[in-house]
Amino acid sequence: MNRLVYIFILTLCVGACQWLGWGALDKLRFQNDCKDEGYLIESCNCLLACLEVEYENYDQAFKKILAGFESERLERCIDGCNN
Repeated sequence: MNRLVYIFILTLCVGACQWLGWGALDKLRFQNDCKDEGYLIESCNCLLACLEVEYENYDQAFKKILAGFESERLERCIDGCNN
């Protein structure tokens, strides 16, 4: 019985973690959009790492950046990707 409870909790946690933060689909969407803009995959991966720290998901990042909400931390991180 205890084993079933642990399996249930583990399954629940794994499923819930997919909804937290940047999921695989968010990352793929960003990388595709980034490559479509002409950036190299290395630059896209660096930019993605910066955005993952700053924003909860791709939609939030996209909306906030379009609205002009960028932090100094994000700008420094992005500057590091360009070097």
